Amino acid sequence: MISLLLMLQACACGGESTDASAGTGSAPEVTPDGRGIILDISGGEVTGRTDAPTSGSDETGPALPGDGTAVFRFAGDFTQAEEGGDGVAMSIMSVLDNTYGGDITRVFSDDLLSLMRDADVFMLNNEFTYTDRGTPTAGKHWTFRADPSRVANLTRLGVDVVGLANNHAFDWGEVSLLDTIDVLDREGIPHVGAGADLAAAKKAAYFTVEGKVFSIVAATSVEKEGDSEFGMTRAATADTPGVLNTREPEETLDAIRTASENSDFCFVFVHWGTEMQETPDAEQKELAALYVEAGADAVIGAHPHILQGIEYVGGKPVIYSMGNFWFNTKERETCLFEVAVDTATMEPRVFFHPCLQRDSRTVLVTDSARRAQIIDDEIARSFDITIEHITGEVTRK
Repeated sequence: MISLLLMLQACACGGESTDASAGTGSAPEVTPDGRGIILDISGGEVTGRTDAPTSGSDETGPALPGDGTAVFRFAGDFTQAEEGGDGVAMSIMSVLDNTYGGDITRVFSDDLLSLMRDADVFMLNNEFTYTDRGTPTAGKHWTFRADPSRVANLTRLGVDVVGLANNHAFDWGEVSLLDTIDVLDREGIPHVGAGADLAAAKKAAYFTVEGKVFSIVAATSVEKEGDSEFGMTRAATADTPGVLNTREPEETLDAIRTASENSDFCFVFVHWGTEMQETPDAEQKELAALYVEAGADAVIGAHPHILQGIEYVGGKPVIYSMGNFWFNTKERETCLFEVAVDTATMEPRVFFHPCLQRDSRTVLVTDSARRAQIIDDEIARSFDITIEHITGEVTRK
């Protein structure tokens, strides 16, 4: 992870059944234009969208940060929750503490950890709350919370920004969301997709890499109407805390339009879909098209806890679900999803890095046969794309 200069930050004062069984950031400042979090990676000022050529790239081989390419890497569902409600201890955290001495870096393979840390920006889905307060949401099966001290593990992993728009952001009530925001702010970890009110939940994170501005908006469509837990994760309103809910997408589309207008490249990080279903549902397909129309340049999905396919929608890459990244003790195929943008042309190259969550660790898959199997399965569930076996590069057919 490149050292980041925090210039400006806006003040933002259901899951898969999970197995039962220290630095401090500077205080945030309010931006004068309300655009949200501004991080300068390259040392220059962020001034809004820049003019960029649109011609294609003729680069070959994997992209590397700092070679004229902005490398963004994304991971799916991640937890540090020690308890899941009703006094239930979480097995994966017990393994972390008892087998690995609480060292979060030991539950990822060294090569995967390098990819996480070496990205210009690495983002994951923070699917739990940081709090020692609150009451479990009544009627909800899994309610996740972690000791606030665990937040330092994000820095150790090289995490640059987290998504809070998910169905566990409110698990221990309003105080748990507000505590989570405060804990992340104190650690200096930017967050998107939830806030003290709707305006805060809609704010994008902005980064500059080599003079180009990149934005990230996050939203959730979970829980869905008809689910037994529908409405348990509160949507933010004009004067109440919550998540940016995209079931009725207009607020999300407005956030995307604003982010796109103020950046050269806009990511949408969305919590959507149906758990344990490999095929994206109709809502995911519809939302992806709406997001691209509003200005999204790439759409990054999570929530189903397993991999879903990749598609180009309106010429923009969409991964419908990255699966569990490090979430429970079950074996799950997963990935690190990379979007490498040529900062001269603003053309993206996309990479699917196969990973495996197994035995409470997540590793980059290097065995050629297993790697080929995961990639071939991802091609089969995708739409008119192929993936190169050695580099993992995704291309349209």
